[in-house]
Order: sequence, then C-alpha cells, then structure tokens
Amino acid sequence: MLLAAGVGVVLGCGWVGTEHSVRFNGWLSYRDMQRLPPLPTMAGGLTQARAYRDFEDEEEWLEKEGTAEKRVEEIDSLWTSAGEARQRGDWHAARELLSRYLERTAVGRDHRAEPTNRQRRRNSGIDQLDALSALDQGTDASAVGAYLIARQDFDGESPADATLRALDAVPRGVGLDDNIAYFRAAVLYEGGELAAAAEAFAALTERHPRSEKREAALFMAAVATMKTSRRFTGTSGDPEHLRQEGVRWDGSAKKYIEPPSAEAVELDEVWHKARAGFLRVMREYPRGRYARDARGWLAHLLLRAHDRAGALVEYYRLLGDESDEGARVEAAFSLTLVRHHASGEEMRRVETELEDEPAAALAYAYHNIYNYAVDAGCTLGPWFRYYPHNEWEAQQARREKHNTERAEKERIVAFATRMMSRYPRAATGGSFALRVAQANAELDNYKDARAQAARALQMGVRDGERLRALWVKGLAEHRLGDQAAARRTLGTLVDEDRRHELTEGARRLIAMSAEDAGDLDAALEQYIALGYTLDVAYFVDVLMTPEQLAAFVERRPASPLRDELLYSLGLRYLRAGRYAEARAAYARVRTTQFEADDGIYSYDDYGSCEGWRRCSPKNPYFSLADAPGVRPRWVMHDLQVARDLEALERKVETSAGDEEKAEALYQLASYTYESSTLLFYNPAVWGGARYRNLSELHQKSAYRAPDEARRLWEYMQEHDTLAHALPIYLRVADEYPRTRAARDALYTAAVSHDILAGFNPYWRDLYEKGMHAGARPISYDDVKRIYPSYQLPRGTNGWQPATRTVNGGPAWVVPPKPKQLTGMERARLKIERAERRAAKGWELFGEVAGGQARRWTLAALRWSLVLLVSAGILLVFRLTRRSRAVLFELLTCAVRRRTPTVEVLPAQASSYGAHEPYLPGARARAASRDVWRGLWQIVLDEKGRAALALNFVTHGLLTALVYALMWAITKG
Repeated sequence: MLLAAGVGVVLGCGWVGTEHSVRFNGWLSYRDMQRLPPLPTMAGGLTQARAYRDFEDEEEWLEKEGTAEKRVEEIDSLWTSAGEARQRGDWHAARELLSRYLERTAVGRDHRAEPTNRQRRRNSGIDQLDALSALDQGTDASAVGAYLIARQDFDGESPADATLRALDAVPRGVGLDDNIAYFRAAVLYEGGELAAAAEAFAALTERHPRSEKREAALFMAAVATMKTSRRFTGTSGDPEHLRQEGVRWDGSAKKYIEPPSAEAVELDEVWHKARAGFLRVMREYPRGRYARDARGWLAHLLLRAHDRAGALVEYYRLLGDESDEGARVEAAFSLTLVRHHASGEEMRRVETELEDEPAAALAYAYHNIYNYAVDAGCTLGPWFRYYPHNEWEAQQARREKHNTERAEKERIVAFATRMMSRYPRAATGGSFALRVAQANAELDNYKDARAQAARALQMGVRDGERLRALWVKGLAEHRLGDQAAARRTLGTLVDEDRRHELTEGARRLIAMSAEDAGDLDAALEQYIALGYTLDVAYFVDVLMTPEQLAAFVERRPASPLRDELLYSLGLRYLRAGRYAEARAAYARVRTTQFEADDGIYSYDDYGSCEGWRRCSPKNPYFSLADAPGVRPRWVMHDLQVARDLEALERKVETSAGDEEKAEALYQLASYTYESSTLLFYNPAVWGGARYRNLSELHQKSAYRAPDEARRLWEYMQEHDTLAHALPIYLRVADEYPRTRAARDALYTAAVSHDILAGFNPYWRDLYEKGMHAGARPISYDDVKRIYPSYQLPRGTNGWQPATRTVNGGPAWVVPPKPKQLTGMERARLKIERAERRAAKGWELFGEVAGGQARRWTLAALRWSLVLLVSAGILLVFRLTRRSRAVLFELLTCAVRRRTPTVEVLPAQASSYGAHEPYLPGARARAASRDVWRGLWQIVLDEKGRAALALNFVTHGLLTALVYALMWAITKG
C-alpha cells in the first residue's frame, strides 16, 4: 500500500532520469547528494523513493529485475528441494534446506522479488524444524514423517477435517504431543475460531512448559486474543483508520482533529489481555524468535488506543535493534505511516521515554533527521496532507514544510546534546555527537557540524558510525570551502571500506569538491571510477579545454577509457579546425571490431540522413554498457571530414578576387550546413544521451561552475552544424557585401536562425528569451532590407545553399519573357511620356482655375500635333506620287521588253475536254504573272531597286502620318 502511495507521489513530482550522475541526476538535487541515506523501509536497503528510482532507471531496473527473478527462483527451489528431501526421508538435508530458506526470507517487503507464499511457508518451515528437532530427542522417524505429512496437507490448503484426521494418525507419546497440540490450535486459528484458538494456545503453554513451541504458543495466544477485541483493525495510523476512529479533518486549520487523549477511548478487557500477552512474550523470551513481532503488535494495540507516543516508542525500540534487519525494516515502514501524525507534545514524551535507551534514542534521532525532517524530493510529510488550490496556499504549504523541517532538526540537536552529556565517554556518546553534527549540517551550521563530527571520531565511534562521521566532517569542510581537507577526509572514508553503501556518495562528494577547487582532472577521475558516463561525457566534450583533456590522457595512460578519451580529444581538435592535431589523436585510438549494433545504424539523430543531408555513421541509439569502445567507422568518418574541411579552407586561401573568395567561404559554410547533424557528435561517450540530458541541464539551470552556461553555449555553437556555419556566412556578408555569394550567405544565415529557433529545447529556450546563435540575429526582413532587389528562394525547407537549389530543384521561378512592342506602340508610349513631362513642366508655374490651364495646354499640344502631321502629309504626298510614277514607268518598260512565247496548250485528256471553252480567269492569271515577272526584273535592276525602296519609304511614311492624324483628331 505504501509503495503504491510512494509511486503516486513520485509521479506527481515528475521524477525522471538516472540516479548515477551529478549534473544529470533526475532524482537528487546537489543538496540531496550531500546527505546521508535514510533508513531503509524495504528489503535490500531501499526506501519507497529509491525503489521507484530503480524502476524508472530502465537499464538498472532490468539488471536488478533479472537478479531478483533469479533470487526468487533460488529461494523457491530451496523450498521445493526441502519437500523432496522430506519425501525421501533425508531428514538431515531437509533440516539444512529449511534453515537456509528461513535465513534467505528473514527480511520481507521486497517489492520486486517477494518469494512465493513467503509468510505462510516461513510459518510452515519453523513448525517443520521444530518437529524435526524431536529426532534429536529420540522420537521415531516414522512419527515425525506422519506429522510432516499432516503439515503438508495443511500447507496444501486441505480442508480442516482432513488435516485433523491426518494428525490423528500420528502416534502419541513419541515427543510430538506439543507439536500436535500447537497444530490443532493453528487449524482453529486459520478457520477463524479465534477465541477457541487462543484457549488452545494458552493450554499448550501450561501443559508443555519446556516445549520449543511454548514461545510461539504464547505469541499466537496474544494475537488471537487481540483479534477478538472491539478495538482491533487490520490497519493503524493511516488516514482511513483515523476516520474510522472519529478523527476529522479541519479544512480551515489544515490538520486532523483527534480525541483529546487516550483515556477518552474505551478499551475492553480483551485489549488489556492481549497487551499483557505480548508483554509476557517479550519478558520471558527477550531474545526469542517472536519478541520483535510481539513488540510490533504491542505498538499496534497502543495505536488502537490512540496512544501514538507509546506506539512510536515501541517502533523506535525495534528500529534500534541492530540484531534483526527484518525488524528494523518493519519498524521503519510503520513509522512512515505513523510518524507524520504525531504532535510536538507526543514527540516530547517519546524523547523522555527513550532517554534511558541509547540504541533506540540513536535510531530515533537518525530517523527523525533523514526519514522525516529532510524533504528529499517528495515525501509523505505533513505538508502533503492536502493539495493547494492557489499560489497563496502553495506558499503556505512551503512555509509550513520549511518550519516543520527546521523545528525537527533543532529538536534533534537539543535531544542529542542532552544524550551526549548523559553518555560523555562511551562510544554511545560519540554516536550522539554524530547526531548533533548531522542535524547541524542540515541546519547549515557547518562549523558546529565539523566540530561535532571530529568529536565523534575522537570518542571512538566504530564501523558504520565512523564512516558517517567522516562523511559529515568531509561535507562540512566542503561547504566551508576547505576543499583539500574535504577530499582528504572523504578519501579516508573510501579507503576504509570501498564496498560500503556510502562509498559512491563519498566519491561523488570528492568529485564535487574537486570541481569547486578547479581541479577538473581529479573530478573526472572520480567520475570514471564511479562509472558516471554522463558526467564523463560532459567533462570531455563540454567543460574541459582540448589542452586539459590532452594533459589528462597523457597523465593516465592506463585509464579504462583511454581510447574513448583520445577519440574525444581528436573530435575536439576537429571542431576547432586543428586538423593535424586531430589526426595525431585519432592515430593513437585503438578501435574495436565490435559491430553488434550494425542493424540499428539505419536510424539517425534528428533525421540526419533525410533528403539532401549527408549521412553519418555515428548512430547514437545504442548502450555504451552493451557496446563499449570506438568504432573504426567513426574514426574514418572524422578523418574524411578533416580532409574535406582542409580542402575547402585551402580554396579560400588561394582564391583571388572578392567574388572567388566569397564563393569559397560560402561553400565552406555550406559544407557544414548540409552535413548530418551528427557531423561533430561524439558517440563514444554520449551513447545517444546528449540531446535530452543537455537540454534538461539547461532548462533546470543545474550548473555548478560560475561560467558553465557560457561554456555550454560555446559548445553548442561548435557542435550543432547550423550554428557552426553561421559565423562563416556572416563573414561573407560582412567582408564581401557586393558579391553574389553575400546575398545567398545572408539568406542562409536567416534560414539557420529560423531552424535553430525550434531545433531542440536548448535552442528553442534561448531564442524565446531573446538570445541567439552567432554574432547577431538575421531575419528574412533583414535580407530584404540590405538587398532590396534580392529575390528570396521559393522555399526555406530544403534549401541547399551549396548548389542554390530547393530539394534538388530550382530555387527561383524563371520569369516570363517580356512582351515585344510594335513600332507604333513604342511611338505612342514616347508621345504619352512627352505629354506627362510637359504637364509636369506646366505645373511648375502653378494651377490655374482648378487645373483648367493644364487641360488647355494639353488640347493646344494635341491640335498643334494635328497641324504638324497634316503639313507632313502634304509634303510627303507629292514625293509619294512621283515615286509611284517612276515605278509604273519602269514596270511598263520591263513588260514590253519581255520576249513573246508561244503558248502551247496541253493535250486534252478526253474528247469531252477538247470541246470545253477557255475560261476568262486564265487571262487574269496570265496578266498577274506578267506583272510579277516585271517586278522581278525591276528587283534585278539597280535603278529598279532604288525605285522600289523609295516607294516603300514614301508610302509607309504617308500611311503613318495618316494614322497619326486620325489618332490626334480622336484624342483632341
């Protein structure tokens, strides 16, 4: 139930990401990373939040899921093997297997790997071991076998009468009477006859005072009695139970209103009898198997009586029992349900009762700091008892949360200080000094925290307490700015126990301390040792300069990531244009032949192989854990890129003239623009995790260094191909503004800004805040303003600057051919233009009578034109008549000079045709032929050609003048 509640709260907080990182930790803030872990409330050292983190971290969850399934199979196989050994009569093997089963299942609340029927099988295993122990007292093996058969029937959920008949078959007087009596009482208990079962268990304790079943009988008698009480319920401390008890919610006060005291609750006699039974179990068997279960049920009874303080005392006593991990887990789980309902007065009573019990008091102090007061993300604390409906209520909730946290930490400081003075010299006193240090660290009193942690170490705290004291001391030194001392203290913690649960956190703190001291080498070394792949990638690809990375590789030639670091160094040089150094770094990389991920290389980040973009072999979708090492194809790809860029840069250097140099620079930028978005990607360290994690880092502003945001911005400009090309395009536009390439370069810069504004969350957020890539923002309006006559290409999506095409086609629409004007149309346009100029000239002298002068002027001009054209017609007419007379005279002479020919008529095709008359049209055709022959002779003669030309000119001029006269008259 609590796991489901925890998962729901966690989902509400939006936790995502991995836990094994510093900057990219989706679960823990930097402050949370500096805290000691809370006490586990589930098996395997987990809390509800930690279990959910494992579930969300897919790779880790799959790994642990496989381990958990294997563990369940092993445990279930122990049970099965024990049954097989029992059937074949191998009592020794059966006892050994059952003992191992009970040992492996001692701790419950494993949310992922709960063995089959764990509690029922444990109960059966304990009973079977008790029966098998009768063999040591001389009991006949056949009798023990008969008893185990009856037990097997009961475990198989056979009817109660069948189980009792099997018990009747067990021989009497052979040392199994107490087992049989306990079994009969258990059958009654399982059948729901609680009162009869309680009497049967109680009778067994009186009849068999030395039986190994006596402790279990005392415990079960108390449990059966408790369940017959009117005050009993299956749950305690949760809100549903409180509502059943009459506890009401006060919406205005935002808290629960409970009965005034425990005395107001009516307790029946059965309740007191059950309580006495649990106390008897703990008194008579303080180290027994059921003493801790009895204490847990006693706390449950106290809760039913509204004695929450008494219940908390019992839970903290269980929590302080270092000998039973299962009891501590159950206690921590119960406290998760109960603690946040307790009032300040109840907690003062708890502290008073625990002052004489150092172990329980220490457990209380630790739990109250890290499992209650500290809000590590989302907890089930009192500030989450209701959901705020507006910002004012949210602020009130945050204020209440902060006040509650601080009050509880100050409470622990005061309580632990009292306990430390009460136990001044013993190791327990050192543990209380540590609790004071822990609480002071949470209150940001780091000077006091360091002093108290040092005091705890001087007082000789041991084992886990010593490691915690080193942690708090190192943390305090780190927060006080003494990074060298912090690294020494935390290094001591790591050296003393490299397998302890605190080791990972200590290394993480060492790395953070090294970063704060500016020692990126030491921080990177810790991240490599921790296996924090995201932080390693961030360091080698973003934070460190190429020189720092090169020095790190040289000083650590045996590093497990040597080849990945060398490849990263080569890529850093490639981005910076240092091609010779890049080749030298790539030459030292030992590539792997592991190509198991060949089948997934058809995918590319951001569609880097779509359409016209060049493809890249740097597919990011694979796990570095499954596919470590540097691929040969990555190195070959980068070397080819280096050659291409070198050739393009050489072309820029050797170009002569502005046009040629501008075009060379333009092609250099276009190479990067049109390349895959993975051109400068580093798959050897990122493994497909760059885009999401860097965007989240920026959005959360989870930076640790003062200038880290600037470094990330510079990195993104180097890495993302569009941003990488922008400065070169702007250089073309700035240095060679009158070239053709400048216009296309400026336009491509505008396209780059347009795409980057929505490229990924990082760039989208930057552009939304008014920032941008490159030296300055360029829009399409800027392009039109700077180059008004520049026609924008017909599409930005698919624009290919290198070839100046759009998706492989022409970038600009071909304009239609202009219409050819006739001579008359051109003349008309000239006349109209002359009229407009004359009108504008007249307007210089002002308007007269509302524009009347202008109209008079235009009319005068038109009639003047009529007179001029008329005069021209008269002059041209005489010339035209003379030229026509000359032409007719030449034509007559040419016809007369023609040699007569005898016209032979064709033979008639038929007798009818011989009588057909000769048509008059034949004479007209013959005359026209004579005229054309005459004209042809005139054309052949030099004087004749002159006469023809004169006629064409004079008649054409006459025709034009006549048309102009008609036009002028109609317009006038």
